Amino acid sequence: MTPSEEEKQKIQEAQLANPDVPLGSAEQFLLTLSSISGLCARLQLWAFKLNYETLEKEIAEPLFDLKLGMEQLAKNKTFKRILATLLAIGNFLNSTSVSVFFLSASVFFLSASQVAPCSLYSAVLLTRAHRAL
Repeated sequence: MTPSEEEKQKIQEAQLANPDVPLGSAEQFLLTLSSISGLCARLQLWAFKLNYETLEKEIAEPLFDLKLGMEQLAKNKTFKRILATLLAIGNFLNSTSVSVFFLSASVFFLSASQVAPCSLYSAVLLTRAHRAL
């Protein structure tokens, strides 16, 4: 949007060569634009300020939804009971006593086709075999 140095130089040369001829409106406009310091940065800031509210909504709304979902999960007694039951089953199958439930990436190694025909015990054995690899 701003004139290049070459354009600015040509306009100034034309003005010096013919001082009695006034510049056209386009040339005068380009000279005025070139005289504003930091014009590109100012225009970018202005565009950012115009789009700020939209950008804020695009970022803040999903984060708010995530926060709300996390709060609902933390307060949900049924979810806590499901995790406690799953932990108890895991402790029983592993013959250990773990007091904290932790999901790791290796749990998601099993595909739906592997788990569907298998029992829970078979799924645990497959997970153990994957961890041994």
